[in-house]
Parts: sequence; C-alpha cells; structure tokens
Amino acid sequence: LHFVLVPPMAQGHLIPMVDMAKMLAARGALVTLATTPCNATRISSTVDRVNDSGLSITLLRIPFPCRFDTVPCPGMIARFYRAFGMLQQPLEAYLERHELRHFRPVHVLDGSDCEKLGIPRLVFHGMCCFSAGLPQHPAPRRALGPRVGPRGVPSPVYACPAEAEDSADGVVVNSFIELEHGCAEAYDRAVSLRNEAKLDKFERGNNSSIDEGTILQWLESMKPCSVLYTFLGSQSRLILAQLYELGRALEASGHPFIWVIRKSKDYNFLEFQRLLIKDDLEERVRELALLIKGWAPQILILSQPSIKAFLTHCGWNSALEALSFGVPLATWPLFAKQLLNEALTVDVLGVGVRVGVRTPVRWGDEERAGVAVRRDMIEKAVVERTVTGGGGREKWGKWR
Repeated sequence: LHFVLVPPMAQGHLIPMVDMAKMLAARGALVTLATTPCNATRISSTVDRVNDSGLSITLLRIPFPCRFDTVPCPGMIARFYRAFGMLQQPLEAYLERHELRHFRPVHVLDGSDCEKLGIPRLVFHGMCCFSAGLPQHPAPRRALGPRVGPRGVPSPVYACPAEAEDSADGVVVNSFIELEHGCAEAYDRAVSLRNEAKLDKFERGNNSSIDEGTILQWLESMKPCSVLYTFLGSQSRLILAQLYELGRALEASGHPFIWVIRKSKDYNFLEFQRLLIKDDLEERVRELALLIKGWAPQILILSQPSIKAFLTHCGWNSALEALSFGVPLATWPLFAKQLLNEALTVDVLGVGVRVGVRTPVRWGDEERAGVAVRRDMIEKAVVERTVTGGGGREKWGKWR
C-alpha cells in the first residue's frame, strides 16, 4: 500500500501526521507526505533519518507562499484556508501522474480529487475523541465561548472539512482507547506509536532553538521532579502585559522553570525582549530558569526526570506528550478546542489543575481582551496545586 498524507498547515496537525507517516513506513508501507516548502523545512531532517534507516517516506513539496503561524491577523485566516484549496490541483496531478490506484490518502479537505481517481480517503482528527464528539452532544451544559458569525450560518472554514468528513471512508483520531474508553466506543482497533530516537525527540515539529547538550545539561543539574515546564503553543499571541504577568509569576514561584517564549515578527516578541532587558527579569532568574526563545524540543524536555509539571495551553499534542511521560498539567487554554481538552484532562481524567481561564479569546482579539490570567492565579495553580501538591501525577503514571 502507498499512503498519501496531506496535513493542514498548523504545527498541531503537522506533528502527529509525521508520527503517523513514520508508523506506516515502519510497517512496510510506502508513504508520501504532501506539504508546503515552508513546513517541509521543519520536518525534512526527520524524514531523512527515516529514509536512511531503510524505510520509505517521500516528501512532496507543493508551492505555497505562507505558513499558518505567520498569518498576521484573524481577518486573513478565511483567505488562508481558501488559498489552501490551491494545493488540490498539483496534488491531483501527482496522483494521476503516478497512477496510484491503491493509495489511501489521509486528510484531504476536498475529497473530489480522490473520488475522481477511485482512491479511498480517510480524514485525520488531530484532536481527542472527547472534543471531536462533544459539539454533536444534544445537551451541552454551557457555552464554552462567544458565538462567531451570524447564528445558523456555518463558516466555510468549518463547513468544508465537515463535508469532507461526511464523504470520507473513515476517520483517524489522535488518541487511544485506554485514555478515552467512554468516548471512543465508535472507533475500531487503535495503533500506537513511540518516538524512541533521540534526534526525533529533539527535532519533533521543527528544528530546536537551543542546543541539545545545553538543555540536557541544565535539566540533569536539577533535582528530580522540581522543574516547571511552561509553553503555551506555537500559535499563542499573548499581549505584552500578559507575558509580563506570566514571567513575574514564574519568578515568584521560587521553583526552577523552563519558559518557552514563542519567537515571531507578527506579535509582541521584540517588545517583550526589550521589557526583559529593562526589568532585568531574565538576569534575576538566570540561576533558577532556562528561557528558550523560539522552538523547544518538548518531547525531550518532558522525558527528563527533573520535570515536575507542565503549564500548557491544552493543545492536544501537548496533552498527549505530557501523558506519555507521566507529567501533570496546569491548564491555560487559549482558543479553539483547548477548553474542551482542559475539561477532559481536569474534569474527566483528573490529571491537571486549572489556572482559571473561563472564556476563550478568539485568535487575534488578545489586545481587546486584555490580561485574562493574573499573576496570583498562575502562582496558585502552578505552586500550590501542581508543583507542591502533585496535581495528578499518580493518575498520569498508569498511561505511561
């Protein structure tokens, strides 16, 4: 069999689909990963290592001028998704040129290219079964956020994937039965994946912004279960005042911490850099903390015995990665499915504690919303409940 995987642009989708490509290749299948040149640079070294080991993954680069985490404002998102449809024609030409009648492509937003060629098609859900199924639940107890758009008028951004799913031959979900038994009864046999290669852990999703030896040396110098790992996702856009509240809360905790600060030209990173220098925050925490500006090797970090807890935005990839290493969560959801993921990890599984976010902020509306989480809320969650109190580590351990 030859599988064609077409991940959407965002990191949260790209990372698990690269995992899936490796899993399929390890089981003897030929695999083609179709993505844009920008995203291909993030995963090319991982794909090269797989091919050097004797397995087969082809990286198909389809020209596209942008990547999702560089979209400058929310008004551009709908246009970006419409432009995503431009990938269909070159992908269809690739399939026709290779006359691949036994392909099983995964996650094609518009299924017309597969249907014309008679190719079976699966849709990939990067989220958990819980958040995938909850919108169809007949009696939600409360709204999880403000309604976007006119009542009853579906956005094309959501309507197109929904239509593609309805006509697909099946659905692949990024979860496992033991974690979500009550939500996963409709799904069949699960297949698991493990990342054992150290370089794959180090470069998972993108090239790291810090040297492997530096971060391992720092982590190994810390006591077991003493370090708070903090990262709020590759698409977070915290305002300057919120970043400062977070930094001061981490400093006040008195515990060692790793803080990954998203580095991008499209939000407050440069201003925050100047504030760090002016306030002398980075210098004050130098003996206590490791600040990583850019992309961090999250799997490698979470696998170290010195990590005590993870302050996270509740992206599903991050939750699963923490789960894999028995690390409890302090949850700070920002938008999209992240509040549903928080409800699953905190209320259903009991493996984390809330920082205190009540309402998601629509991506791009951060300035209008202001500071959503105060310094004292962060301190209470990460110190009193998670770092000191344990926050679910014994429950996480059973899924390691």
